[in-house]
Amino acid sequence: MTSSSFSTNPAVVGGIGLTLLTGFFLAKTAAPYGTTMLTIHKLTAVGIIVFVALRARHAHMTTGLSSITWMILVAGAAAFFAMIGTGGAMSAMGNPPSAVATVHRIVPYVAVALTLTALYLIPIRAE
Repeated sequence: MTSSSFSTNPAVVGGIGLTLLTGFFLAKTAAPYGTTMLTIHKLTAVGIIVFVALRARHAHMTTGLSSITWMILVAGAAAFFAMIGTGGAMSAMGNPPSAVATVHRIVPYVAVALTLTALYLIPIRAE
């Protein structure tokens, strides 16, 4: 029997919440950003990417994934990599171009929506 992994993985939902919360805090503070907060923000985002990738690999190996799920996973990965790139540019530059800041404000919502949709669509085996 399979079920959705969304309801069984509250840790990743908490990770998304922590990433958004630290992102909001960082947006309200001026550069240079606090090292601890910035590190938590970056590591939770990377942890989410790793978790979803491992869950997708496991589901692909055991039950297979539909093409729509793969499309959502690829789009979500692209959104996360855009976040990482623009976030890196923002932390490296004292005053990044407005396009970089705008993309980094919008893409996280797209990445969260795609990640939650992918987690809902990725089946897991009931153990």
